[in-house]
Amino acid sequence: MLFNLENEDFLKNYFNLDRDDVLNPDEGLVLGNLFLDEYVPYKNYKPYKIKPTCEKDAMLLKIREYCFAIDDLNLKLDLEPNNKKLYDLFKVYNERLKELVNANVFFSKEPYGEELETLSKNLKEKEILLVENTRYLDFPNKLESSCNLDLSKYWANLGDVFINDAFGTSHRR
Repeated sequence: MLFNLENEDFLKNYFNLDRDDVLNPDEGLVLGNLFLDEYVPYKNYKPYKIKPTCEKDAMLLKIREYCFAIDDLNLKLDLEPNNKKLYDLFKVYNERLKELVNANVFFSKEPYGEELETLSKNLKEKEILLVENTRYLDFPNKLESSCNLDLSKYWANLGDVFINDAFGTSHRR
């Protein structure tokens, strides 16, 4: 077995989070939002749970679920920076991701700039860098949503693999 993870429900109990407040990473990925109180389904959207066909696919899906949860928690922490329970959950998910991939995982609060470049430059082989949501670069110049070529080249030079977890933007031109 490539990974061994317990049921994530224990995290809700540990942090005393209401079931109606925060979803598990796999549930959040399916619905597109980790926080039920902020979830508004797309018109005619029917959630679909991915069923892995092999062990490798199962591990990649679990990695994707944790990356999604970490990103969503980070967005929520931007709105509630003093929410210790959410911050603690963010740290737990980050640690679980590190255990899962057996590598260091870093996070840049900047989608562009010196912090991101320094973290990227200092990455060692097999280390992972998660980056703040790129949509923050849309204000005021719409760099991300207009598929700015210079911005794309900038990000391409930061690493070997880029995974875009934003469904709504992943199929732009």
